[in-house]
Amino acid sequence: MPLVLVVDDDEDVRPAVVALLESMGHRVMSAAGGAEALAIIEREPLDVLVTDVVMPGMSGYQLAERARQIRPDLPIVCMTGFSLLAAERPGCSVVLRKPFRAAELKAAISGLAGA
Repeated sequence: MPLVLVVDDDEDVRPAVVALLESMGHRVMSAAGGAEALAIIEREPLDVLVTDVVMPGMSGYQLAERARQIRPDLPIVCMTGFSLLAAERPGCSVVLRKPFRAAELKAAISGLAGA
C-alpha cells in the first residue's frame, strides 16, 4: 500500500482526510504545516504528498516546490477550496477542489501512486 503524507493546518480537515485514506487501505502520515512536512519528506519513503494550498507560513504550492527539490519524482496532490487557486498548479501533479468526493481522492492517489 502506498505511503501518503497529508498536510493541512485545519484540525477538522486533516484527520478527516487521513481517516478517508486509511479506510481506502493506505498507510498515512500527517503534518500540520510545511516545515513539519518537509522533515517527514526528507526521512520517509513517501509515495504521494497530499497538501492543502492555503496554509499559514508556507503555502501548499511553496511546499510542493520545496518537496520537489528533495524528491523530484514525488507525486503531489494539492487541495483547495478556492476556485481561483485551483487553476494554478505550481509543483502539483493534480489539484482537487474542496469539497471533493472520496472517489475523486481515491482516483487521484491511485493514478499517481500506481496503486
